[in-house]
Amino acid sequence: MPSPCYLVALSGGADSVALLLYLLERGEAGAAAHMNFRLRGEESDRDEAFVRDLCERRGVRLFVKTVDTLTVCRETGEGVEEAARRLRYAWFAELCAAEGFTAVAVGHHLEDRAETLLLNLVRGAGLRGLSAMGEERSDVVRPLIDWSRKAVEAFVGQHGESYVTDSTNADTAYRRNYVRHVLLPALAVLNPAVDRTLSDTTVRLAQAQQLVTYALEHLWREMVTPLADGFRIDLARLLASPAPQTILHEWLAPKGFTPRETAEALSLRRGGLIDGGDWLLTRAGGLLEVRRRPEAFAPYSFTLDFEQRTLHVSGGQILCAWASPDRVAGMELRNPNLCVIDADRLEGARPITLTLRRTMDGDRFVPYGMRGSRLVSDYLTDRHRSRIDKLAALVLTDAEGIIWLVGERPAARVAFSPSTRRYLTFTFIPS
Repeated sequence: MPSPCYLVALSGGADSVALLLYLLERGEAGAAAHMNFRLRGEESDRDEAFVRDLCERRGVRLFVKTVDTLTVCRETGEGVEEAARRLRYAWFAELCAAEGFTAVAVGHHLEDRAETLLLNLVRGAGLRGLSAMGEERSDVVRPLIDWSRKAVEAFVGQHGESYVTDSTNADTAYRRNYVRHVLLPALAVLNPAVDRTLSDTTVRLAQAQQLVTYALEHLWREMVTPLADGFRIDLARLLASPAPQTILHEWLAPKGFTPRETAEALSLRRGGLIDGGDWLLTRAGGLLEVRRRPEAFAPYSFTLDFEQRTLHVSGGQILCAWASPDRVAGMELRNPNLCVIDADRLEGARPITLTLRRTMDGDRFVPYGMRGSRLVSDYLTDRHRSRIDKLAALVLTDAEGIIWLVGERPAARVAFSPSTRRYLTFTFIPS
């Protein structure tokens, strides 16, 4: 198996310098990358110059990128730490993809892991957040994660190298610095080995997260039915399981639903709807249905002619075509995605204009095979269609009203009969 070839994240601090030296010894340093965030004026330029000199002396290929971090923060609304982290990891990923590096290597050490655990704990993170630096990743490696800060600095000295110090590291206005210089020393009064203890705790939490992930995958297979645009959850089985709110949160959070909305979903009334932005959640009988918001669809009108026509809609397409009696006789007329009508029964000035649109409040029609006018909404309810189905429903209309509820039934008034001379077919083809 070939040796890994890492991209070394090189800030110039003790941890990143130790990382570079360590990977050079192992023959695993492919190149280094330094990002100048332009946050500390001359000191930022000093760090860049130091890194350039170190790499030149050690024969290491170096990538350097300068970004105006404060301008980015003003444009995105991010905090400085958040923006800097996002920018550098995005750049590292680009370099790894372009240059073929195994992964990016970062100089996190034991105290970093302890600090991260405390920061995430205070922030209110769940199990995944608390175990963030304890998990193994394929795109980021931390070869020094079990080294203490003292061991890191000693390793640099043993190799006759120096490092730069960020003057802001002593500023306890930054959250991480406060944890490092105030909180951890206070906790060390209770436990002198608190750094090691918290680091080990992070690893155990990461292992617990692996168990949770394993359990969630099994529960998903037992409770969830995948759909083309989402999924349905068996609510009774969910409520009978341990920690149903936690399970549901794990499934809904990636779709943009908040913890409050997750809690609300467990007691949602039938037909209720929770708007998660790009995703919607509704209660349909004993199921929770989670689906993408139906795409916007502007009404589309067209004039009937003798040419075949294809209408592109959300989730597929509708094929409009003329047919002969023999062809109609060979069709599967019970197929809800097929509508066959008598073209001479269509209402409106000739040539006939038809319109495809979303359903609207108050839409009514007489479904083929049924007696009496029905509200489309009531018809779909009787058909056990969900609230989201109703939002996504399409109808084809002429001058008088609905001629086809797409994917359901045509209107009785345009149904073909033995006396029909011109057959018009509409076929919905799901994508």
